Amino acid sequence: MKLSCGIVQDLLPLVVEGLSGEQSRAAVMEHVTACPECRRIQLQLEQDSVPEIVPQVPLQAVKNQIAAKRRRTVVAAVGLVLSVVFCVFARLTEPVWLPYSDDLLTVDTLESGDLLVTVSQPHAGIAIEHTGGEMTLSIWKNALSPQNEREIVVIPYEELGSALYYADFAGEDTLIWGNVQTDGQQTLPRLVMGYYLVMAAGMAVILGILAAVCRKTKIGKLMFYIWLAPASYIIAHFGVMGLSTVTADTVRPLGWILAAAASLYLAAVSFIRLVWHKQ
Repeated sequence: MKLSCGIVQDLLPLVVEGLSGEQSRAAVMEHVTACPECRRIQLQLEQDSVPEIVPQVPLQAVKNQIAAKRRRTVVAAVGLVLSVVFCVFARLTEPVWLPYSDDLLTVDTLESGDLLVTVSQPHAGIAIEHTGGEMTLSIWKNALSPQNEREIVVIPYEELGSALYYADFAGEDTLIWGNVQTDGQQTLPRLVMGYYLVMAAGMAVILGILAAVCRKTKIGKLMFYIWLAPASYIIAHFGVMGLSTVTADTVRPLGWILAAAASLYLAAVSFIRLVWHKQ
């Protein structure tokens, strides 16, 4: 059966796609063999119909990527929640030092020479510290610890020294036992937390500059991850202590700050890796 070029060209897409019948295909191929123009159109259609080869990602690799994203998301969320919990708990357990008053406590000397201190107001704890040949006593409470209505403390004679002062870290210490008094004695809060904050800020500035200068290299990426450490410490400091840099007890706030900073650092690293992976 003889077909015109117009009919053949109309049927060629069906033939190339394998959608035509056997007789139609045979007639078209017979015509194409003898017609250069129709042959050219056939070759063009065959080239256009070749499917683009898309590299197939193994299914296990896809599963691993999804699992990695989930892990980073979980770590980021847990780290952020823990850092907030640590900061809130540190605020709730922050000691409030009770100011001295005549009805706050009484001091009696026993026959053995030991000192009997009776605290008569609600409080959470008593702190006693040796300062040279003298001792300081402080009473505190907070929003979370159970309150003691009354407490008796016995200070052995061997530990007394020459005097016992009451310190509330807000003014001059009050002599509550002893014969020697130093005019204007005051127990000052520690300033070391401020030094740590300044050191962290300095490290953050230096590492931030290095990360910006080397941002297109692996070293720059490493500097950025290291920069997150002092940055996390600074944020944790403000979360635990607010704008204050003084404290009567260094160990307690520093422990909470380091715990919050570590959690915040893990959250930041996981979140950044998650974002960079998507890009």
